[in-house]
Amino acid sequence: MASSPGQTTLPPNALTSTEKKRIRDRRAQKMLRERRNNLLRELEEQVTHCVKNHGPTTIEKLMEKLNKQQEEIESLRGRQQKLEDEVSTLTSPEVVHSLQTPEMSDDAHERPTLGSLPSAVEAVPNCLISTVPKSGDLGLFLAPRDQLPPHDHRTLRLPPAGLVWDLESPEDAEPLPELVPAWALVPSDLLLSPELTLATCAWFARPDIVAAAPSVPSALHLMYGSRSNELANTIYVSIQQLNVRPPEALAMGWLVYVYAKWRVDRSAESFARLPVFMRPTLAQVQHLHVSCIDHLVFPRIRANLVRHCGCDIDKAKAVFALLSCCLKVRWKWGEPIVEPDENDRIQVRESFYNTFMSIQGWGITSEFIDTYPEMVEGMDISSLRYTLL
Repeated sequence: MASSPGQTTLPPNALTSTEKKRIRDRRAQKMLRERRNNLLRELEEQVTHCVKNHGPTTIEKLMEKLNKQQEEIESLRGRQQKLEDEVSTLTSPEVVHSLQTPEMSDDAHERPTLGSLPSAVEAVPNCLISTVPKSGDLGLFLAPRDQLPPHDHRTLRLPPAGLVWDLESPEDAEPLPELVPAWALVPSDLLLSPELTLATCAWFARPDIVAAAPSVPSALHLMYGSRSNELANTIYVSIQQLNVRPPEALAMGWLVYVYAKWRVDRSAESFARLPVFMRPTLAQVQHLHVSCIDHLVFPRIRANLVRHCGCDIDKAKAVFALLSCCLKVRWKWGEPIVEPDENDRIQVRESFYNTFMSIQGWGITSEFIDTYPEMVEGMDISSLRYTLL
C-alpha cells in the first residue's frame, strides 16, 4: 500500500484486513473493466463486419437465390413424381403383358402383311430394311447405310410383338416390311432399377457426357481411366467391378463405348461403328427387357435373355454377373493387346481389334453353359465353348 510523502511503506503483513480487502476489490474491478472492454471491442468488430458484408442488398440477393432454389426443388419434385407415375404405369403387369403379347383374334394366326399394319405405321416413309438372314446371326437388322430417311426417325419404334414377324425358327424368316432404317430402331429396354443401371450402364444417366465424348475411345482411357473422356472413364470404373482379364476389359469397354455413342446419338455413322453382332435384334426391339441385356455380345443369348428374363431384374442380374466372368476373348494368354502407332501413341493392337470385333473371337466357359443351358439354346455349343489358349 502506497504511503503518503514522508511516510514509509508498510510490508504486506503489516496491512490490516480492511486494507487488504480494498486492494483485492480494486484488482477485481480492474480485471472486470478489462474483460468488459475486450468484449465491447469484439462486439463492435462483429457489428462492423455484419454491416459491411450482410447489408440489405446482400440479404436481398440471398433471399432471391433461396427462392429460386425452392422453386427449382418444387419443379424437380413435380418431374420426379411424373416420371414415377409413368414408370409405374409402364411396369404394371397389365401393360407389360399387353405389349409383349397383344390380343389377337382367333383367325389372326397368319403372318400379317404390310397392308394389315396400323395406318400410323403405313404412314412411315419407306426406308429399306434388308431381308432377315436365314442362317448365322438371326434377327439382326442389316440395312444399307446409303438408304437413309429424308427426315429424322430417331424416336420411331417397330410395332409391338405380333404386328411384325418374330424369329422363332430360321426357316420361317421372311423379309421385314419397309419401315425405318436399321440405325433408327431402338431396343425396348426399361431402366427399371437404379442399382442395376449404375452397375451396368451408368453412362446412360448422363447422356450429355456420352454425346460430348469422341466417336471412338482411346485404349489407355478404357484400360486406366480418363479425366478428359468421362464416358470412357465411367465405363472403365464399371468394368473394374467385374472379375475380368485385361483383354476382356478392353474389348468389352470398346464395344460398350461404341454402343453407347450410337444409342444416345443415333445416326448411320455411329451405327456403322457397331460390329454386326452388337446391333439390336428383333427380340430386343419388340419386347420389354432390362437395359443391361443390350450390352451382351452374342445376339442369340440376348434373344434368350429377353425371352426368359424380360423385366425380371433379379434373374437378369444373376445371369449378367456370371456371364461377365465367363465371357472370354479368344486371345493367347500373355499376348500384347496394345501397340504404339507411327507417332508412338498407344493404340489397340490391330490383330486384337480384329479378334474382338468378330463374333468368332468370343467364347464362353463351361460354367455358364452348364448353369444356364436355356440361355445358350439354339447355339452351337462346341464352337461357343471357350478353352484356355
